[in-house]
Amino acid sequence: MLKFSQPSNNAIAILAGVFSNNLALGIYTLSLGKLLFDASGAVQHFATIMVIEQVLFVLLGMLAGNIVDSFKTSLIAGKANLVFALACFLLVACVYTGGPEGISLTGASLMIGMMFSSSRAFFRPALFRMPPEVVSEGQLQAFNARMTVCIQSGQLIGAAAAGVLIGLGTIEVPLLISGVLYALAAVIFLISPLPYAVQRKKGGSLLKVLKDTPRSWVSPIKVAWGDKSSFYTLVTVGADFLTISLFNLLLAPWCEILFNGVYSWMGGLEMAFAIGAILGGWILTRKLNALAPSSARQLGLLLQALAWAASFILISPWGFIAIACCLGMGVAISSTSVLTLLQASLPREIHGRAGVIRSIAISVSVGVLLPVLTIQVESSIKGASVLMALFLGVFMMLAILPMKQRKPINTVYKTE
Repeated sequence: MLKFSQPSNNAIAILAGVFSNNLALGIYTLSLGKLLFDASGAVQHFATIMVIEQVLFVLLGMLAGNIVDSFKTSLIAGKANLVFALACFLLVACVYTGGPEGISLTGASLMIGMMFSSSRAFFRPALFRMPPEVVSEGQLQAFNARMTVCIQSGQLIGAAAAGVLIGLGTIEVPLLISGVLYALAAVIFLISPLPYAVQRKKGGSLLKVLKDTPRSWVSPIKVAWGDKSSFYTLVTVGADFLTISLFNLLLAPWCEILFNGVYSWMGGLEMAFAIGAILGGWILTRKLNALAPSSARQLGLLLQALAWAASFILISPWGFIAIACCLGMGVAISSTSVLTLLQASLPREIHGRAGVIRSIAISVSVGVLLPVLTIQVESSIKGASVLMALFLGVFMMLAILPMKQRKPINTVYKTE
């Protein structure tokens, strides 16, 4: 069992907030997709929301990172969740009224979705900064593993609940429940003090922070570029998200080939992936906590590479269920470990901006390599699996380069 430093209630409260947030996210994502499809009869509007979210994150990233590093982290996370809750309640109102006068339901939903996505640009770096502020650094990997379990289980349960409610013919109820859960997460974050918060200079007024934003990024960029360990970690940070992207891309073809076109198995494969991720977080907490994060990262990448290689050989439907589970497990172990590496190696006063750099690095990796994999999928699905395994092998070699500079986290930092 993970033992938190005193006072333990603060760490547990943060995990509760993360679970409530992701439970709400699982419900919201499925409900918004269904709402936009029903309103417009097309799927591209939901895809538009996902693209806009990435664009907004890049545009707001510099500001968001500096604000997270200048003000109380739990306050920013709480206010972001209040915006999420408001977005859900506004969607419910739009469903009942048909949207504001002169604006279609689709248009109103897209605008509310943009408001939601803008707030996520602030919540994501706040979430990256929060773990080192609620547990001692020697317990960081175990805490991040527990957070991974909360994220995966929350989204899995939320999506399943939304599917049941939507199947009953209602869209307002799941959106309303999502709003309530986001409000609950907001309350949890707002009332949770952070006992290990780094001593920072007072952020001052928001206007001052806005003026200082461009200059405030000089130090984080120098640290990320100049430190060999951090640089190679950032270069390889997109590996796990590339696996997730290719997995989602292949769900439909796999169902066509392996499950005779029964597309309901897409949900089964997604569930197997999520269960594997939950197991990965549990294994990292219970069995691998004494392992150096860099070594655990290699193990996670290796597990993913072996699973993709196995998908080239196996043709059994149940074999692919096992592959999905192994991929989820590998992603959870690797992504949790790389998160710990960055949090432990970078100065705490730049963690908010470091979270933004991490997300941009992920977007670049996926943006460059996913099109290559997509082209390969069109000619050979099995070929794409082999290519993905090769990419992971390259990521593993790059991640090994700075490992000699690292020691197990429990030997680098004092534990309480």
